[in-house]
Amino acid sequence: MEYKNLSATKYFIIILLTVLMFLITIPVVAEDSIKISVSSSPSSLPAFYIQDNSDSVDLNVSIHRSRNVVISKLMQGEIEAALLSTNEAVKLYNRGVEVQLLGIHNWGLFYLLTTNQDIINWDTLKNKKLYIPDKGGPLDIVFQELAAKKNLDLKNDLKVERGKMREVAQLMINNMAETAVIREPFASQIILNNDQSKIVFDIQDEWEKEYNFRIAQSALVVRKDFAEKNKELLLKLEKEYQKAVKNLGKDNKLAADLALKYLELSPEVTLKSYPELNLNYQNIAEVKKEVISYLEVLKSYNKETIGGRLPDAEFYFSY
Repeated sequence: MEYKNLSATKYFIIILLTVLMFLITIPVVAEDSIKISVSSSPSSLPAFYIQDNSDSVDLNVSIHRSRNVVISKLMQGEIEAALLSTNEAVKLYNRGVEVQLLGIHNWGLFYLLTTNQDIINWDTLKNKKLYIPDKGGPLDIVFQELAAKKNLDLKNDLKVERGKMREVAQLMINNMAETAVIREPFASQIILNNDQSKIVFDIQDEWEKEYNFRIAQSALVVRKDFAEKNKELLLKLEKEYQKAVKNLGKDNKLAADLALKYLELSPEVTLKSYPELNLNYQNIAEVKKEVISYLEVLKSYNKETIGGRLPDAEFYFSY
């Protein structure tokens, strides 16, 4: 009986050692897919292009309708990456969510629109009613900063009205609002639906006349734990993202097809808005100084826009 137990023990040990040896010889495989959450904006279309066309990156794209959804998904590990407003990414980081900024993909999509043909420049804005959505947000701050450079004070020289972006766009379409600072694709929707509307100026162009850095509007962020283990995959993703931006920039019809398929956005609006989106993906190492300069402007007006403080070095991804 004792002999049988000893034989059984030896047999068990042999099996266990065999299994362990097998496991040891299996190479450690990094992740080969990335789950990313994006907003329902045409600026997210390169992500859908990668999902449909890339052979080197398995990208699974989902759409978030609110920031709370994407925050929850990042915190619970349901996604590895997200496209977010740069200031929202910083706020997340400052709240203790371990994300890193991989790169900037959008460099501002703000425009001043009007149906008043007498408004042609900054000077002719004086004493006019102007809608500025998103009080205290990046669009508001960027416009305030530029207006100050042109000696226009929002409180004394302009009659500022507030409202949500979609609502302001609808007011302009229906001739219930005359002038507004608006972003794409709402700017294109207004122009297509109100033939009296026009772009007075491109906010990004006005910004670059005054500053030596761009508006680092939107970022590609990744969970820190995922980034540390999958640098090779992220490098592939960045290359694919640059390729997607380039291909969609050359073929706006393809962009329109993707927008209809995934965002239910009319081809007419996409064809009009896509060239105005300022999409140009760049790794954070190339543009870190510009990002910090932009964040410093936001902080100087409203520090809560970035969660109270500038992020430390750990926020910026590096290979």
